[in-house]
Amino acid sequence: RGELAVPIKLRDVLLGILDVHSDRAGVLSAEDQLLLEGLCGQTAVSMESTRLLEELRASQAVLSEAMRIAHLGPWEYDVDKEHFIFNDSFYSLLHTTAEREGGYTMSGAQFMQRFVYPDDAPMVGAEMDKVFTSTEQHFSHAFDHRILYADGGVGYICLLYTSDAADEE
Repeated sequence: RGELAVPIKLRDVLLGILDVHSDRAGVLSAEDQLLLEGLCGQTAVSMESTRLLEELRASQAVLSEAMRIAHLGPWEYDVDKEHFIFNDSFYSLLHTTAEREGGYTMSGAQFMQRFVYPDDAPMVGAEMDKVFTSTEQHFSHAFDHRILYADGGVGYICLLYTSDAADEE
């Protein structure tokens, strides 16, 4: 009988062993061993990728729960297209959903009209101008204002704008 045992290793960590048997002696060659070693290398990378993906998903779940508890919702603003990019967490803070608002993108004007308390609109516009006209390489700016919830209520929100010129290059 023939047998080839090839370790499944990633760096110096043994993840397993691929053990191939044949009912005939001498049928497994050096070429078979090279093929199995290549297969084991790919298997190790795949196992590590799966482990890292599971770890990432678990971290994302923990982060999402922490953000929900803290009433935080990330968002982005596309300066070139002049629109916000929201996610479910942010919409939840506004007591609405992407489906009700027509998707995950919204122009700055739409956001102002839909969610900014009318008396605060001039101040929000001025604060946003500060953000968009800043020439600082690392810029961070926060301000509070009232919002109109989608269900008709009024609340407060603290917006934090950050930019890093190095990220834009």
